[in-house]
Amino acid sequence: MDQENRQGLDQPGLFYGWFMVAAGFFIMCFAMGTILNCYSLFVKPICEDLGYARQQIALNASLHSCGQMTVALFSGKIFKRFKPRTVMIASAVVMTAATVSYSFATNLPMFYLSAILVGLSMGGITTVPLSLIISNWFHQKRGTAIGICFTGSGVGGMIFSPIVGKVIVQSGWRAAFLVLAGVMAVTLLPLALFIKNSPKDKGLRPLGEGREITNIQEIGDGVTLSEAKGTAKFWLILGVSVVMSASSGPLMNTLSPYLTDLGYDYSFAAMMASLSMGALAVGKTALGQIYDRVGNRKATALAGVAAVLGLASMVFAQNKIALAPYLVGTGFACAFGSVAYPILTRALFGEKDYTSIYGVVSFANSLGVAISPIIATWFYDNMGSYRYAYYVMIVAAVVATTIFVRLLPNEKKAQEVQA
Repeated sequence: MDQENRQGLDQPGLFYGWFMVAAGFFIMCFAMGTILNCYSLFVKPICEDLGYARQQIALNASLHSCGQMTVALFSGKIFKRFKPRTVMIASAVVMTAATVSYSFATNLPMFYLSAILVGLSMGGITTVPLSLIISNWFHQKRGTAIGICFTGSGVGGMIFSPIVGKVIVQSGWRAAFLVLAGVMAVTLLPLALFIKNSPKDKGLRPLGEGREITNIQEIGDGVTLSEAKGTAKFWLILGVSVVMSASSGPLMNTLSPYLTDLGYDYSFAAMMASLSMGALAVGKTALGQIYDRVGNRKATALAGVAAVLGLASMVFAQNKIALAPYLVGTGFACAFGSVAYPILTRALFGEKDYTSIYGVVSFANSLGVAISPIIATWFYDNMGSYRYAYYVMIVAAVVATTIFVRLLPNEKKAQEVQA
């Protein structure tokens, strides 16, 4: 390793990139961890107050994902024209305003417009720009850094789920949206202003070897987005990404209404939502480290097994004991979408056009998240229970995980060839 590339490892004191990880952690906490991971708590109260069907209000969660995947799809163009920090600052303002608008919604178009704005701003301040920034700062320990950063969404959900549940019970769902908007107002903009796009902004080098991803031109090894589109592997990855995300989605977006349907009280459902966010926080940190230590294939297989475990436990959720493995399954399965895709995109397609390719893969992930509540509520409306959706998603998770693992490079064989 030459002196230039060693700077990130050898500089005295704490590497400054860890401050970017910390800032990203709190952005995920106060953006995605609030409104996105707490949204299931709003579904029944809004429906009971305004008389809407669950599918009509659950559609807001799908629109959140649609907004995110729109940003992800065009992220290659967006982040070549604007620096991530600039996009994040604008998104912080829009997200706060959109959450306020939720509290004043009186009809479905108002709900849906608020949801679209929340989704677009979420896409502009969370996973895609943070993945790019963390990748710029870390060429070693990348999985660990991404895992810690994205853990913030789980911690935020764990903290705010009981708060939101209590505010809804005591003051109503409109007041709960205002509380979340207030939290965003005092946190997101200062955090976005603190972000540095790359080590160059501080006169530093990335941690470890490798070349920095730029927003201006394509560099490094791998393929461009156009070249990737010409391969069957690219389209298979997108397909299984949609299925993987859709299969794990019901673990989060149906938890609160499903538990109350089974006879649990609202406070218990809110507590379980909080615990599931805690499990997600632990799962994200652990999964990032697992990718660094055991490799992409084994870590991906573990996430798939976790999805099956979590969904199976939901089938038997009438017994409280079954909810213990649910937390284990949720911790790893729901962490997969945010932690794994930045790592796997680079492993499969290289760094040459990482931002554009990861944007499309992130789009596929968000598409799966978007259709998940639609599928789940269809089963509820037509068959009277979410349980049938869980059966379908178990099969989908098994198939998608098997295909995904087979598409990934065999790291052991690659190491033997290099040796």
